[in-house]
Amino acid sequence: MRLQYPSGIRIICLPCTGKVDLIHLLRSFEKGADGVYVVGCGDRVQMFNLASSEAPRFVEIAEEMTRKILALGPNPIRTARKMVAA
Repeated sequence: MRLQYPSGIRIICLPCTGKVDLIHLLRSFEKGADGVYVVGCGDRVQMFNLASSEAPRFVEIAEEMTRKILALGPNPIRTARKMVAA
């Protein structure tokens, strides 16, 4: 299926959102991007936009992410590395 999206969008394919490094985002801005967003299937990475005055919201997010991560279980990459190293 071919979907239409704004022509100014540039897609950079990576094997996983875990491979996104800050340098990728900064280079996009250096090349003239007005904004950047990361789309992925992983629930282990979330980004929140908060001001320093939003301490109560920070606590809510910390608790929410802790629950999500605990529900997901151990990081599969770390588990796989341990198996390879053994």
